Order: sequence, then C-alpha cells, then structure tokens
Amino acid sequence: MEDPDGDLVTATLVGGSTDTVYTVRGHADTISATILEMAAGDYELICTAVDAGGRISADTVTINIAPNLPPAAVLYVTRSGSDWRIVQDAVIDPQGDTVQHSILIEGPISLLIGPRRAPIDTTLTLPEGTYSILSIVADGLAADTTRYGVDNRTRPTARQSIVRDGVKFRYSATHTGTVGGLAVVRSPDDTIYDGAVPADTTFAGMTSRNYDGLLKGVYLFVVHAERGGLRARDVVLDSIVNLPPSVDLSDVDASLDQEARIVIPLPAAVDPNPEDHPTYTGARSLDGKAEVGLSGAELSVTGVADSTGAYAVELLLGDASTGVLVDTILGVIRPRPVGQFAPDSAEFKSGYDDVAVMGGATSVSSDLVDDDESKNPLLGINFARDKLGWYYGWKRNLLDKLGVAFGIDYSFMNQFSNYSATDDWALSGIFRMYGTWQAFGSTEGMSGTLAVRIENRHQIGSGVTPRDLGFDGGSSLSTATYKKFGWGTTQLHWKQLFEGGRYLLVAGNMDPGDYSDVYPFLTAHKSFVNDAYVNNPSVALPSQGFGIVGKAVFAGGAGYASAGLHDANGSPTEFGLDTFFEVREYYTWVEAGWTPGDNPMGGEGVHVNVWRQDAREDAGTEETWGVTLSASRVFDRDVRWSPFVRAGYAHGDGGGLVRFMAAGGVHALVRGTDLVGVATSWSGPIDSTLRDQVTSELFYRLQLTENIQATPDVQFTINPSHTLETDVLWVLAALRLRLVF
Repeated sequence: MEDPDGDLVTATLVGGSTDTVYTVRGHADTISATILEMAAGDYELICTAVDAGGRISADTVTINIAPNLPPAAVLYVTRSGSDWRIVQDAVIDPQGDTVQHSILIEGPISLLIGPRRAPIDTTLTLPEGTYSILSIVADGLAADTTRYGVDNRTRPTARQSIVRDGVKFRYSATHTGTVGGLAVVRSPDDTIYDGAVPADTTFAGMTSRNYDGLLKGVYLFVVHAERGGLRARDVVLDSIVNLPPSVDLSDVDASLDQEARIVIPLPAAVDPNPEDHPTYTGARSLDGKAEVGLSGAELSVTGVADSTGAYAVELLLGDASTGVLVDTILGVIRPRPVGQFAPDSAEFKSGYDDVAVMGGATSVSSDLVDDDESKNPLLGINFARDKLGWYYGWKRNLLDKLGVAFGIDYSFMNQFSNYSATDDWALSGIFRMYGTWQAFGSTEGMSGTLAVRIENRHQIGSGVTPRDLGFDGGSSLSTATYKKFGWGTTQLHWKQLFEGGRYLLVAGNMDPGDYSDVYPFLTAHKSFVNDAYVNNPSVALPSQGFGIVGKAVFAGGAGYASAGLHDANGSPTEFGLDTFFEVREYYTWVEAGWTPGDNPMGGEGVHVNVWRQDAREDAGTEETWGVTLSASRVFDRDVRWSPFVRAGYAHGDGGGLVRFMAAGGVHALVRGTDLVGVATSWSGPIDSTLRDQVTSELFYRLQLTENIQATPDVQFTINPSHTLETDVLWVLAALRLRLVF
C-alpha cells in the first residue's frame, strides 16, 4: 500500500462468511490480515484505503475457500472371555491438522479415555451389562465419531437329550435362565406337551392321554431358556415308528391228558403303539398232535387219538396295521391215567353237543348241552375227570346206542332280607332229574325226541321259601323262583323237528316259558333269580301243564314265527289232560322275531310276543291280554357279553304280577365259564293306586369245580309296591350253590 504524499493510510478489508471488517493502520507498503472460520465456498473481498486528506481508493478480489475435512474415526472392539479390547486405528488429517483421540464408554460404569494425540489401544474388564462405546477423532475444527454397542451379559443355555426306550422317550434337559420350557409338537394342530422342562423323566407320562407309549408320527422337541431378554433354544426331531406287538407266553400251562381237552386263557398282547389293538387271529398245530381252536383270547387244545409227549401250537397275533406276529406255545400231552374213560369229544364230557337245542335257556335240551360242556374251574380239583370218567363214558354209550341223554342237579339257596312281614330269611332246595330220548331221525333232517323233567322243590328249615321272601317284604316281584311243591313232572312232551329244525312242533306237558318270550339267560338256576329277569312278570304265564307249540323259520334262518296254546290251569304236581279238555281255559300266544344265532328259540335277537289268557272261573280272574318286547345280542370278542332290554304290558288281572315292566341289563362271561350279571327294572303293580318300584340285581356265578357252581346274589328294591314300612328292600343270597352230574 503506498500513499504518494506520504500520509498515514487506513485500510479496511470487507468480506468473509460474516462480512467481518478488518482494519489495518500503517505506513508499510504491504498490510495483511488472516480470515478464519470461513465455510467452504467462493468469497469477494473489497479493500478500501483512506489517507489523512480524505482521499479514497478501493480494489476488489474473489477468493475460494476449500472445505476442512475431518479425520476418519475407525473403531474395533473384540472380546476374549471377560476382557474387551478397544482399538482406534491411526489416522491422518486431510489438511494435515493435528489430531486428538478420545473414547467415551457409557453403561453400568462410565469412562473417558483421552483426549490424546496417539491412537488408543486398550483392554478393559467390564462389569456385566450393556455398554455404548463412542470413538471421537478431532482436528480442532471438525470431528468424527463411531458408536459400538457391547452386550456384556452371560447368555442362557438350553440343551436337551432324548433316549429311546421302545416307543417311549426318556427325556432330560439342562437350561439356565429365569424361564425354561419345553414344547413338543406332533403336527401343526397337535401339541403333545407345552410346559416346564421335565428333567430326567419319561416323556410319555406327560401326555394328557395317559398312554403307555406315544402315537406313531414325527415329534419336534423345542426347549428354550430366557435371561434378561436373551434367549436360547435347542431343537430335536424324532419319530415313532410302527412297532410289532408282543405277548408273554412263559406262564401258560399247556399240559393236558391224552385225548383230553383244555381251554387256555391267553394273556393280553402288549403293543408299544397305543393306537393299535392287537388281537389273536389264528392258531395251528405244528406237529399234528392236537386239534386247536381260537375264540377271542381263549385257545382250546384237544389231543388227537393216541398222541402223547411234547407238542407245539403256533399263534398268530396282529391286526390290519401291524401285520402278523407269530409265537409258539409248547406243551405236553400226558398219557391217559389207567382206568380213565377216553371220550370221543373232549369238549363235551358225554358228547351232548349232538343234542338239538330248540328251546330257551331253561329247557331240558339246553340244560343238557350247557352242563355237559367242559368248564374252566377255579379249583384244580377235577373230580369229573379223575373219578367220573366211567360215568360220563356210560352216558355217552347211552346216547350213542339208545339216543338217551340225561342229567341230575341239585340247587340250594339261602336268602336274607332287611325287612319282612314274616321271616327275614329263606332256605330252599331243588332236586331235578331230566333227559331226552331221540327216538328216530337226526338233527340235520327230521327227528322225534321225548323230553322229561322230574323235580322236587322243598323248603329247608322253619322260615319261608325264597319264592315268598320278596312278597313278604312288600315287593310285587318274587326274589327267587325257589318254592315248595314236593314232587312233580314239570316236563313230559314230544318234540318233532322237520328239515333240521326249520319247523318245530312240541306237544305235551311243558313250561310255556321255555318257548315263549325267552332270552339267552332266562334260567333261574344259573343266572338271575328275580321275577323281573326270569319270565316276564307282566305276563299271566300259567304253571307247567299241557300245551302245543309250533315254530317256523324263514328268511334264510334269520326270521321266525311261533305260537302256542297252553292249559291256563296247569299244575306241576297234577299231570293230566282233564283241565285242558274239560275246563277249556287257555293261554295263547304268538311271536315273531329275528335272530342271528342257530337256535331261533334261544332268544337272541329281537322279538315281539302278543298273548291272551281266558277268564278263569275257579281262580276268579278276568280275561287278560298283553304284549312283550325283548332284544338281546351275544358279542363274543375278548369277553363274551350280552346286553338285553325287555318290556311288557298287561291289561286285566289274570295272574301277572305287575301291570307293566321295563328292564335292562348285561351278562358277561369271564375266566371262560364264570358269569357276571347286573340288571335294573321298573314296574307298576296291577293296582295302579300303589306306587311303582325299581328293582336291581347283581350276581357272580363262579365255577368252583367242573360240577359245582357258587352264585352269590344281591337284590335291592326301591319303593316296594305293597308296603309303606320301608322304602328300600335288600335281599342277599350269600349261599347259592348248584351241583350237577
């Protein structure tokens, strides 16, 4: 800067980011000023000079300011155990400025490292928690930062192991954290388990289904743990395959005498897959020494003629999904004891399986066949086999040579009641001799058979008979058919079969209840004894007397129709035809039904029976009629059982015990030949002003030996119709025995 006159000059510089005025005074040829803190860009600067005389001179110049670039802040964080290494790389400022380094740590503890000119490389042990690490690099004018998050918390663990045990899962798991759970899924819609982690337990026990094993399928096991928002889980995939069933035959005793027959209850099969239900599907002899049969879970083995020593039977076990498992029963056929009779049919002691059964369960032919069939006694004493072989051999010879079959039995019953207008206990016995004589023909074609039964029913002691005990307690139903009438011929009739039983004609002295409205367990000697479950108590059924019954089978043997005409004044002790032809008061009935069995008169199936009884002058009863309905079915699977329902209605006072009755119950064969039954009935007395009553009965028939049955029985009646002295009548038959030969 020059002034020609040598005056003092004042120079002013205008420009920059804020139009700051810079004033310089002096005489120097050159003056200067430093412009700081200007943003990058183009600027116009004006320089104005003024001397002492007030003269002014100005000049303008344009300059460009380049940006000031900050240094880059680069941060590296690594972990080794509980130690954290924090590293800043060395950096150079783009403008060559001096750089300062700093690190700020924020978290459970706060820490500032720096500022310093050298890069930072440090190792720290940080308390557990989450941290934010900030790296700062500055050149005095600009700075750069990098932030890094550090999670310094111990993560939870979740580990599981599954050991296969058959189709069960033996499950164990370890986990850390505040929450530990297990979810097991078999399909998207089937969560087997969702709950706490079960340590060292059998997984199958955790299902709500209470299975011994798990259903077939693929299973996903997911165990998880959580701690403070941190999660861990472990996943295992496993599957249940279709495994074969098994059966333990080690305790099966298959020994039998030569040419004898045994029935072996087979143990239940075990299947690891709970949805499978294996059954026995077949049996066969491996060596030809035995004839075998399979009924449900019972194996019958009969030694063939002259076979002794070891034998083997192969069992087939399985179902549609598991295929077939083969197992073998080994046994021994013992030589026949000296003097023991060798029957041709080991299943029937006297060979009475050839006796035609064309009546109800209490008919003569039905008793003969049922009593002759080999049983499964509770006691090991086999009196029939060891001591009576000659007797059954003699009976077989009579059947083979003369067509004669017979039996003898004695039944004994002792009952007690909680209330009676007379005695509260009863004791009675029944002795019976019965048989059939097939005079000609065969059961496959036409045959003629004579049936006979002679009985003696007697009271024992000074009480009452079981027949009267229920009546004396106010019930409208008898609690047993055991009554007193001395000797009587209760059956003496001719039975004519045509075309193998397609048509039947019966004429003579008979029990109408053997052929009318029967069902499979209508026998007071072996089953229920209350009137509600024997002959229908709404029916004015006469006592044993002369009658005629006809029956025809149609629809391929499934349907039948039958009818009967009987002496309404019959008596078990007065044998003859006088009242039938002279008094001419009759009981008539017709019946139609469907049956799945081979004995249309046995009662299985469904039938309707309509009956009528004439007015009886001497008895003082009016004409009476009624209708009954019965339905029953025998199911023979693992357990042979038979449900039934029965009902009846009567109009008139001609001799029935009740005006209406409805009953239902079930029988079941257990242990092969034991029988259990339970039933309940509702009935209304003939006098409609009296209250209705409900009667139930429960019994268990135990086959003690081949020849002895014990049948405890309990009955109770709610609101007995003919008394107001008690609302509940209990009757117990603790001692009820039957001996048969």
